[in-house]
Amino acid sequence: MALKVKDLAKKEIQIMNLEQRCMKLDQENSILKDELTTLQLMYKKSEEENKKLKGENNLMLEKILVHKKEEVDIINLKNETMKMIRDHQMFYELENARKEDPSPEQSQGGSAQGGQAAGG
Repeated sequence: MALKVKDLAKKEIQIMNLEQRCMKLDQENSILKDELTTLQLMYKKSEEENKKLKGENNLMLEKILVHKKEEVDIINLKNETMKMIRDHQMFYELENARKEDPSPEQSQGGSAQGGQAAGG
């Protein structure tokens, strides 16, 4: 019977130790759950911030794209204007060259017309 009492006492001590360990584990579990909740909230907040930043980034990219398109349009207009100016300059240079140095065809055409006017 003395062995049974000793065994019972040992078992009670083991049970108390296990209960203490369970209480410690419950506390650790509670702390870990709180940390998990905090991390989940931080993750959700960071996701929202990331989404907001992506939206702002997309708006900035759209503004840059519009600005670049405007720059391209301005450059194209300048190029077209310069081409038109160059074409007009070439036209006027050709006209001036014709006036200064009439070609044989023009002088013959002029005399042929004059002859017809005299004959008619």
